[in-house]
Amino acid sequence: MRLAGAKVRLAIPPGAAPRGEQVVVTRARVAAIDSRDFRRVPARFQSARTIFACGVVLDRGGTSVVDRRYLVLRIASRRFRRASDYVVVYSTKQHAFVPAPRGHARVVDGNAVVRLRAGTQVAVIERR
Repeated sequence: MRLAGAKVRLAIPPGAAPRGEQVVVTRARVAAIDSRDFRRVPARFQSARTIFACGVVLDRGGTSVVDRRYLVLRIASRRFRRASDYVVVYSTKQHAFVPAPRGHARVVDGNAVVRLRAGTQVAVIERR
C-alpha cells in the first residue's frame, strides 16, 4: 500500500489475528508531532523533525486488539536517505515517542524496518 508518499508493507505472523480482526494502518499528521513529543532519544535528535508517521491497529468489532506477537512493518521512502534517520514508537506510559527497542528498528538505504506490536504508532525522525 502507499501511505504519505511511502510504500508500506505489513507482515502479520500466523495466529496474530485468529478471529478475523481487521488490520488498520493509519496515517498520522507529521506536522502535529513536535520534538517536545520525544523522550529518551539521543541528544542529537532532541530537536529532530518527523518525516514519516503511521499507526498499526488490529480491530475486532470497533475495539483495538493488542497481540503479544510482533508484526513487521517495512516502509520504503526516498525521504529516508541518511543512516542518521531514527525510529521512535509511541509509549502510552510516557505519553510520548521513545526510541524503538534495541534491535527492533533500523533505517538503511531508503528503507525502514520495524518490529512492533499492534496498537503502536511509529515515526521516523531526522536531525535538523
